[in-house]
Amino acid sequence: MTRYAIAALVGVAVAVAISLAIQFLPEGLPSGVSEFGIPDPEGALAPDGRRYHAGKDIFLPAGWPLRAPAGGRIVEVRASRGSTGQVFGGVVKLEGYGGRVYVLRHVVPARGVRVGIRVRAGRLIARVAYWRDGGEHVHLEVWKTLRGGYFVRNMLDPITVLRRVTTTCIRLPGQRACFASYRSEGW
Repeated sequence: MTRYAIAALVGVAVAVAISLAIQFLPEGLPSGVSEFGIPDPEGALAPDGRRYHAGKDIFLPAGWPLRAPAGGRIVEVRASRGSTGQVFGGVVKLEGYGGRVYVLRHVVPARGVRVGIRVRAGRLIARVAYWRDGGEHVHLEVWKTLRGGYFVRNMLDPITVLRRVTTTCIRLPGQRACFASYRSEGW
């Protein structure tokens, strides 16, 4: 089997895993607007020496469950650092089996999630942290590789991943919710 065929199979497997991982999201997610590349003093360093917002902020209520977008290994877990300021909440970083890294910031790591464990797509890995200074959200980063680190050149705009979402809204008792799943095209 050629490496291109293997890459295609891995891509399809990741797409299927992600479709199983995403559950109920508030109506209207994800937005088609990306903040990726906006100047940000806390952001990732670019080759020009400036720092940029290198992720997508997805606004969800505090406590909202966040599931592994792919199967892989947990490579970083940091507990919540409080509920105020620019840098709040904790971090969970997952390296998928294909090498892509999913970073969830402003979260409370789920019980039992620790560095080195392997997780399947869809496993609860964190919850959105409470933020006293603004709207609660998860900051999602997608890295090309773990070794590439926190640099703009190693990051993908998460909106390019989120655009593969198909959303179906349903009514539940007392609320409206939307189920989101990823399409496999382009993976």
